[in-house]
Amino acid sequence: ATGTSMDVVKYTGQISGGGGLNKTGPGTISLNVTGNDPNAWSSYTGDTSVSAGKLLVGGGVIPGANGPLGNALSAVTVGGGSDNASMLLDGAFDMGRAVNIVGSGGMATIGGNQNAKSSYSGPVTLGADVTVFAGGRGSSEVVFNGTLDNTGAHVIHTGGGVVDFNGNQTHGVGSILDVDGGSVKFNVDAGGPGGSTPNLKVNLTDTGSRAFFEVSQHLSSLNIGVDPLNPTAIVSADATLTPHLGATPKVLVTQNLQIAPGGKFDLTNNAAAIDYSSAGTTPFAVLNALIQSAYNNGQWGGEGLDLSFTGDGNGYRNIAIIDNATLPPQPNLAPPGFGMFNGETIGTSTVLLQYTTTGDANLDGTTNISDFPDFIDSYTNSQTGPMTWFGDYNHDGVIDLTQDFPLFVAAYFAGHGTQNDLVEAINGAGLSEGETNALLTAVPEPGSLGLLAIAAGGLLRRRRMARAG
Repeated sequence: ATGTSMDVVKYTGQISGGGGLNKTGPGTISLNVTGNDPNAWSSYTGDTSVSAGKLLVGGGVIPGANGPLGNALSAVTVGGGSDNASMLLDGAFDMGRAVNIVGSGGMATIGGNQNAKSSYSGPVTLGADVTVFAGGRGSSEVVFNGTLDNTGAHVIHTGGGVVDFNGNQTHGVGSILDVDGGSVKFNVDAGGPGGSTPNLKVNLTDTGSRAFFEVSQHLSSLNIGVDPLNPTAIVSADATLTPHLGATPKVLVTQNLQIAPGGKFDLTNNAAAIDYSSAGTTPFAVLNALIQSAYNNGQWGGEGLDLSFTGDGNGYRNIAIIDNATLPPQPNLAPPGFGMFNGETIGTSTVLLQYTTTGDANLDGTTNISDFPDFIDSYTNSQTGPMTWFGDYNHDGVIDLTQDFPLFVAAYFAGHGTQNDLVEAINGAGLSEGETNALLTAVPEPGSLGLLAIAAGGLLRRRRMARAG
């Protein structure tokens, strides 16, 4: 196909011999084999290259078979010419051969051309920028089952379909994935085995773009709803760290989490760790504002940092947000703060996010009397110190007794806390009489608390309770 880009040559016969196949010119060649009849397969033994124009490959051939591309062991190279080059799987086809993307005068394209499931079972190496096209509708799916080695390329997902990443991935420094339509699903860690190469930047850049993280992720950054070509545009895009079913939450580990107006990141019942050691400035206030945007008076569902998970019946679900640098040393861990977080080794300059119940200071999943001293400390220190999760339960940037403490009380009693323990802790907190009465007012059955209120004003020695590690 060496004429114009509108020229299409369809070939359904066999190609044999010891040479390879080189697609040149701006037109389209369509290679198609009907069914899985070995007598219809091509048998050429050389490599296949697409240096210009488009090569469509289809026929539903089983993985590893010769099919329309010849020898099962031969590689496929896309790019290397002076023009855009593309190879699209034309229907429910499984590419079992190695695919290599090389630099050229244009941008190479791979993916699937139809509303069907197209798979890449062989290894894919991205040595240059590439577009991954997934049909035009949601029923189109492109699946990478083999290994994916990105040496630092810029990948752009277009089309309205889904791209699944199932095989082990390695991303070099500078690797970028722009989701410019449709959705992506990560069934493996983009940071590689053990999160050892957290170099990939994931950007959701167009309205309707979505990302689903089925396992813990180690990314360089996650930017939701930011269109680099139109930074002021309102882009309705969202990412989800899908619910975990075991005892340990999934964790998003990244150096930057950015959510623009119209965007949403759903933590569900999981956790995140944002390492700001390179940036130098804590994103605590920005992230807390994003939580408040989604909080919706405890109903959630808004834009920003959201929680959709209701599977555990937790009517007081919340996102704990903690700047690790502001914490005192935790038991058995390197000071200050946490050294381990849900199985992840973290540094001091890290903001932690975790699904839990309102008021749960030690992140053990319940709100009980051991969490109360942290509320008092937060309330007392909020006048001069940094804002913390341990008191600002509605994420409005203020810790107060009339709005935040009733939220603690509701979660405390939902967790089967006792009235006597709470009243005793309030009276022993060393607050003023007015502050103590404000706390007691939030406790159910206020009539039984009247006699205890006279013990306020610091007359009882404050009982210090150690925070669980």
